[in-house]
Amino acid sequence: MPANSPFSQENSALTRWAARVHAGPRHLLGGLAAVVLLLAALGAGIGAPFSSDGYDPDGADSVRAEAFLDRHLRAGTPDLVVLARAPGGVDDASTQQAGTRLTRKAEQLSGVRSARSYWTTGDRSFRSRDGRSGLLVLRLRGDQRAAQTVAEHVVPELRKESGAFRLRVTGPAQVAREAEDITGGDLVRAELIAAPVVVLLLLLVFRSVGAALLPVAVGVTAVTAAMALLRLLALVTPVSVFAQNLTTALGFGLAVDYSLFLLARYREETGQGAGPREALTTTVRTAGRTVLASAATVAVSAAGLLVFPTSFLRSLGYASVGVVGCAAVAALVAVPALLALCGPRLARPGRIERWYAARRRTGPAPRAAHEDRWYRTAMAVMRRPLTVTLLTTTLLVLAALPFTHARFGNFDDRMLPAGTPARQASEEVRRQFGDQAADPVFVALPGLRADPGGTAELDRYARRLSRAEGVARTETATGVYRSGKRAGDAAAAEGYAGSAGAWVRVLGVPGADSEGLVSRLRQVPVERTAWVGGPAALLSDTRSALAERLPWALAVLALGLVALMLPFTRSVLAPLKALALSALSLTASFGALVWIFQEGHLRGLVGDFPVTGFIECSLPALMLCVAFGLATDYELFVFSRIRERYDATGDSTHAIAWGLARSGRLVTASALTIACVFAAMGTSQMSQLKMVGVGTMLAVLVDATVVRVLLLPALMRLAGAANWWWPSRRKPPPGPDGPGPHEEVPAARADEPRMLDASGRAGSGS
Repeated sequence: MPANSPFSQENSALTRWAARVHAGPRHLLGGLAAVVLLLAALGAGIGAPFSSDGYDPDGADSVRAEAFLDRHLRAGTPDLVVLARAPGGVDDASTQQAGTRLTRKAEQLSGVRSARSYWTTGDRSFRSRDGRSGLLVLRLRGDQRAAQTVAEHVVPELRKESGAFRLRVTGPAQVAREAEDITGGDLVRAELIAAPVVVLLLLLVFRSVGAALLPVAVGVTAVTAAMALLRLLALVTPVSVFAQNLTTALGFGLAVDYSLFLLARYREETGQGAGPREALTTTVRTAGRTVLASAATVAVSAAGLLVFPTSFLRSLGYASVGVVGCAAVAALVAVPALLALCGPRLARPGRIERWYAARRRTGPAPRAAHEDRWYRTAMAVMRRPLTVTLLTTTLLVLAALPFTHARFGNFDDRMLPAGTPARQASEEVRRQFGDQAADPVFVALPGLRADPGGTAELDRYARRLSRAEGVARTETATGVYRSGKRAGDAAAAEGYAGSAGAWVRVLGVPGADSEGLVSRLRQVPVERTAWVGGPAALLSDTRSALAERLPWALAVLALGLVALMLPFTRSVLAPLKALALSALSLTASFGALVWIFQEGHLRGLVGDFPVTGFIECSLPALMLCVAFGLATDYELFVFSRIRERYDATGDSTHAIAWGLARSGRLVTASALTIACVFAAMGTSQMSQLKMVGVGTMLAVLVDATVVRVLLLPALMRLAGAANWWWPSRRKPPPGPDGPGPHEEVPAARADEPRMLDASGRAGSGS
């Protein structure tokens, strides 16, 4: 392997860093604290910079249509939909006067671009089926973030002017406002749940209060810095409000994991007799190297989000890469510095450990390595590797099957909890008016001139659209059309034409498939550029855009991970095997997500959620790039310990079992930590966040149990010598996590090495 490889053990950068840490730990801790506090102060000075939109694909026809209508014709999908219920019916004379008055008042409010209602347009699609409610739809100025701000004062003003009406408000701006409020509360709840559970897990691992609190402190430091950077990033590019939740979960989990690996290795070295400085150097050189490789792996995986054409996914990609960097820096600075200051104290048995040791002395004697449960499990698996491989692969494939009939939808009010006002108002609109009143299908015709030639062209096109299958009628500046024939005049107030072009409103027959309708409309012959818009067109464009970019994301993920893992593992087969195993665990979790959330199972276990019948479009891409990196991260750690023993003994079977036994306890603790953090996210009231939390938790647990405990040793046993093939004639250098300076290598019996637990003492390792 090249000596200048970033992961080469001959590279002395980590050794020099260990010496630097030992020489001035207080200065490093002070510098880290100063940087974090400065970032926190800068971030705190920024208002609420996060966005609740960003799901629209860049450059899509539906997005262009919406922008054209908004900019030039004050039309398009409304930002606010107001359901006004009148006690005497919407056609009562007094109600008509009150409705007109309310609409005119809405038009005069600051930030409102246009307001239309049943009483000002006479549009029957704005009248409820029972005749008791009418719709008032408003378009607001600015982008969605600005629209949310406008809605904050517009909605109270409308309620003041409501008179006899009972108003219920929904629409994208109102849904985004309520989603942002819920997300903030969910973030606090997740932190309050995750922190004590993680502390308890670390107490079980280290059996020392000080050692358990150190990783948590590093996690808090990493999240504080990452959240501040996220706020600064939001000043130059749109950042989703959900990035806060992902940053907290991912940053806290990874920082705790990295600290766990470093601290466990330090305790292992001191338990074997190394002095404090020697133990620190070995820890930084070996476990520190694994932390760097792990951080690079997760960051490269998350960078796959940057190729997708939505600012929502890109912002989560920026957030993920940034928080991984913060977690790695915090762990590699804070943990070694604290070990240099009080390492012997952290390595000493605490009260919990002494109590546990006293119980062990009165119980059975510590077990040798070949009696360890991880070692025995690995050996049992490798006795029947083909059978285990077939059974576990079949199990994971079966778990993935529900994903084959997944249905995808865009983020809307159905992601909100059932009791939220916007969700309830939207459901009432769908019941009483159908989807098309608030979510119309329209066609924008930019550049169409308002001259006789342009008018004739618009007439011909509106007739052709009205003949398309599933169309009830079309409306535009030249009239209303049914089945290719003109059926009346259009309402002048609609503003169907202007100097920049025109648009056509399309109303489908009741119960028509909106996406199918959009597809048929796009096939209608047109003499110029025509953009079909509306929610159904946006959904179709979003799915197409994400599917088009998915191969690029997969290429970034696969090539990046292979390029990183090749020098680290010094094996051609190991990176390919890691990709395959991570893909298996991830697709199994995708299948579970569809079975749970799309089909509505296990609501009592994962917490109540609305069954929408679809999975949000961006979710698979998000989970692919985040959970895939986390799964591959465990592969790196486990393989590093296997490689260490193989390089020392040359015994492949024993090395696999030894590596799993040595890493089993830590990988289990690490996986449980990440799983608990994302399970806390899964308590969210927002379906989207709940899906991410539960899905990532399942992917991590499946990977750390079924894949790492069963499938990994079985495949490595089947591969045999191919596991270690590397295109070099030189004898390979010592392993990536090289043996500790005081670690004994068994000479005679491959099944007799003594095991070390996380505290560095001989025991079962379980």
